[in-house]
Amino acid sequence: MRACKPSKPHNSTPSPKTSPRRRKNELKQVNDQIAEQRKQRETVLADYARTNQVVPQLIDLALLQNGLLRGEALNAFVKRSVDLIK
Repeated sequence: MRACKPSKPHNSTPSPKTSPRRRKNELKQVNDQIAEQRKQRETVLADYARTNQVVPQLIDLALLQNGLLRGEALNAFVKRSVDLIK
């Protein structure tokens, strides 16, 4: 029977010979990439909420249900609701 050679480790996994400084730099790069992706996601969500008429309605519905929508905010909610129904 032939002995199998162990497969080479995947490039994304640091080898045991990788220096701690290199591992730290790789970890920092990955963390920076994650932070950038989160920032982009937040920007996309904020833009969507700003341009979509339904998002403020849902927020105001939640406030109304909890008795926190009053005065001018309530008037604006009712006006937007009528406009959405039309």
